[in-house]
Amino acid sequence: MATDGDLSDEQISALLERASARLHAKANSTEQEHQASSDSFRFPRLDAGTLDRPYVSTKGDIASVDAGRLLEERQRKQANVARKVEDPVTAKKSAIEVR
Repeated sequence: MATDGDLSDEQISALLERASARLHAKANSTEQEHQASSDSFRFPRLDAGTLDRPYVSTKGDIASVDAGRLLEERQRKQANVARKVEDPVTAKKSAIEVR
């Protein structure tokens, strides 16, 4: 290189070629890094499995409920049986009198 900051045409073109090569190499490396980083952030697909049928279905403006699915059969049988209801105060008095 010449002194006093003067460069010949050949030196300037050589410097420009080296700078151009560095820029191309840097652009290629950043592009590869961008592709690598986008590939590494893939989310797994989750399998939700089969979904239950809904209890409520709508036909036009009318919503209907599938009553068979609201209660288990055991609970339905218990609901259909008559039960004896006692007053807790009376039950407590009768328990004290028995003692």
